[in-house]
Amino acid sequence: MTDTPFMYTDMSERDFIKWTLGYTMDWIIATFEAIPDEAMCVRPRPNINAPAWIFGHIVVTERFHVRGVLEGVNDIPEEFRVFRARKPTEEQIRAAFKSKAWLVDCWREVRAKTEAYLDRITDADLKEVPGDETVLPDGDPNRGNPRREWFVMTIQHQNCHWGELRVIEKLLKG
Repeated sequence: MTDTPFMYTDMSERDFIKWTLGYTMDWIIATFEAIPDEAMCVRPRPNINAPAWIFGHIVVTERFHVRGVLEGVNDIPEEFRVFRARKPTEEQIRAAFKSKAWLVDCWREVRAKTEAYLDRITDADLKEVPGDETVLPDGDPNRGNPRREWFVMTIQHQNCHWGELRVIEKLLKG
């Protein structure tokens, strides 16, 4: 097994994570913004969350993931509590949701903090193992490095929710 955790050769590990986070953000925002406003707080099916919740969840969990590797960060606003809940009601989502632009702006603020953290660390920091907790499967080259795992999990988690938004977009188109 190689020491290189991703399939790239011309970027540092830190720069690759920054690039990947930025690249995925664009598709997720575009998909979210394409969903009609009237569908934002409505579950298209009982087993699918409302688009506003999905996007808000992406925002709050990115901050939560970064908080997992950056001691002393606990700045998730109380108003985002509903976006951490598993199955909030449509009424709870409506009460928390202000607008698409508001959620996109919130994510941009969170992403700025994520990028600022990445700017302060080095590839050596990503190789350092600050603990032994792991959630990635055996064989994943990022397993065993919680700091790097949080970023990989963030990317995977956001891509999963982007897929949910794509499903909703297709359901709404009929």
